[in-house]
Formats: sequence, C-alpha cells, structure tokens
Amino acid sequence: MTTDLEIHNISPGWLEVKLTEEHMNFLWECIDKRKKEAYKQLAGNLFGSYSLENKDNNQIFYNKIIEPLLFHWMNTYGSSIFQDQLQFGKTETEMIPFLNDWWVNFQHEGDYNPIHDHGGLFSFVIWMKIPTHWRDQKLLPRCINSISSTVSNFQFLYTDHIGKIVSHTYYMSPKMEGTMLFFPARLKHTVYPFYNCKEERVSISGNISITPEDKSI
Repeated sequence: MTTDLEIHNISPGWLEVKLTEEHMNFLWECIDKRKKEAYKQLAGNLFGSYSLENKDNNQIFYNKIIEPLLFHWMNTYGSSIFQDQLQFGKTETEMIPFLNDWWVNFQHEGDYNPIHDHGGLFSFVIWMKIPTHWRDQKLLPRCINSISSTVSNFQFLYTDHIGKIVSHTYYMSPKMEGTMLFFPARLKHTVYPFYNCKEERVSISGNISITPEDKSI
C-alpha cells in the first residue's frame, strides 16, 4: 500500500511516524468538531479530554493514516499479535481491524498519565501542540537535582529477553509536533507532568480493535 506518511520502524516493535501538513490540518479540524462531553475512559489525571467520534472523520482518518500503518506494521513484524484473539475462538476471517475510539487530550500543568496499557490490538498517540521544552523543564528548581530526565516526557516500558524492565523515552519539545507513535495496545507507557507553563499540550490518542468491547483503560 502506497502512502505519503514518513514511517520509521523502532525496535522492539512500534512505528514512529511524521505526519504531513495536510494530515495535521485535517486533525485540527477534527479537534474543532470534538464532542462537548468529557471522555471518561482514561487512566490519567487530565482535566480536558474529549471524544473525536465522527462517522465521516473516522473513515477518513482510518483510510489515510491508520490503514497504511496497519499494513506496514504487519509487513514488518508479522501477524503474531492476533494470536491472543485466536485463542479465544476467533478465526482470521473474522478479524477486521477498525478504529474503536479516539480522543483529544488537553494536558495542563501538573497533569499526568500513570503507567498503563490499552485494550484492543493497537494504540496510537499524536502530538499536536507542545508548548514546553524538556531541557527547560529539567532546569526547573524541582527537577534540576534529579538524576532522571523524565519530566514532561513520554515513555514506553517493556521487558527485554532476560526480564529486565527497559524504558524508551520520547523527549517533548515543539520539534515533536506532528509526530505519531503507533504501537501494540498492551505496550506499557506513561506521560510525565510538565510545570511552570499555563499553555495546554494538545495530543490525540486512540485504539484499533477487532471487537467493539475492546476499550482503553
């Protein structure tokens, strides 16, 4: 499948994607049309999250962005991610992925997402607006003496072949705007808080499933 997405394979098994200006403009339009009711399926401590559920926009987003990433992931890493579903009696012909749910997050100073995973097959995050830079955050009085550089950042956590817990950190700055991560839904991840900034960080998240019951945690 041909696509205008810039896709990079990241070991041990997720995709790092750079969206085009056209993609970003479309997503901002989706955000403008978001539902007014708060999205209530979150693990995190966030004040402003809203569903982007819209039949027409769902289909456009799936066709232009999600479907090419599904094909790319399967071609790169194989279809073993379906094995759990096969164990529960589903056949491969019944496994038709679809966009189960997606939402926009308006993260404020001090908001965070604890370590969690999602339901379904795949999940994704897209950074739309990042008003802070991790280097500036690291220099704040509360952070400067810490041996950790996690403040304001996004992090994956997983075990290696000997059971050691490994982390992979994405360092948040305006440079990350327009970046999308596409990953297996059970991959643990967390979002650390930022400080001393009254602007909102805006991101989009969602889940790809094969059964309607698979929701985020």
